[in-house]
Amino acid sequence: TNGIRIAQARESGNPYPGDLSFQAVRQSSGNYKLYVIAHVYIEDYLYGVVPYEMGNSSNVEALKAQAVAARTRAVRQRRDGGCSRHPGADICGDSACCQGYVGETACREKWGGEFEFYRKRVMQAVLETKDELLRYDGEPITVLYHAMSGGRTEDAQAVFSQSLPYLVSVDSTGEESARDFYTDTAFSYEEAAQLLNGHFRGLNLTAQQLRQTFSVAAYTDSGRVKSVTAGERTLDATEVRKALSLRSTLFSISMDETGITFHQRGYGHGVGMSQTGANSMAADGADYR
Repeated sequence: TNGIRIAQARESGNPYPGDLSFQAVRQSSGNYKLYVIAHVYIEDYLYGVVPYEMGNSSNVEALKAQAVAARTRAVRQRRDGGCSRHPGADICGDSACCQGYVGETACREKWGGEFEFYRKRVMQAVLETKDELLRYDGEPITVLYHAMSGGRTEDAQAVFSQSLPYLVSVDSTGEESARDFYTDTAFSYEEAAQLLNGHFRGLNLTAQQLRQTFSVAAYTDSGRVKSVTAGERTLDATEVRKALSLRSTLFSISMDETGITFHQRGYGHGVGMSQTGANSMAADGADYR
């Protein structure tokens, strides 16, 4: 009950502590693909997740909040059938799919002479929250978190089309002083049209059409952009963010003869725990609970 099956990372600096198993899965081509699965105690697994997902310099109480969130994510995903991309695994080390992971070797290389200091803080965060989970109605919750909300988190339904009573929009104060709270991303009209056409099937947008028609069509209740108009189409802003690699859908737009600029706040999808917001709360004296 205290273990988890993780799709083994390929990077030599990120080995998981634990035993290995192998699973051959037949592909549609008739060939077999071999999956390597690490069997790891959850608490040991968290020693690599917490510094990857939140960084090593955050307040210890914020690191504890991250430890509880990451533990809950792993347990809930194990209960729900595991990682969709890796048969036989409960979770993987790809942050774009499940949760990121950094091994001890990589941490030693990154932290250098400060390794013992930072490692001790991560271990404290994990050990002092041992076995603790976030629950709703007695069950581990669906966990989502992101780097920086931009001042207010987002309702889960606005991004993932799933309404959850514990993942609603709330204020996240104290983030304004964080690095890269405000960022600008600029494109020529030709660049933006090419990227959007590559992401949205059948869009066929010209640079001239983009310049004449691109605008915000709707906002979510949190103030994020919900959709935009481009040519004759209304595009989902979450997908526009992916197409253009924007930091956030919390943006405004300015346009001139040379191109379009997105003025963004925050970083990430905005749902769940803002890691920057958690660190700000901890700095103001809040504990992880």
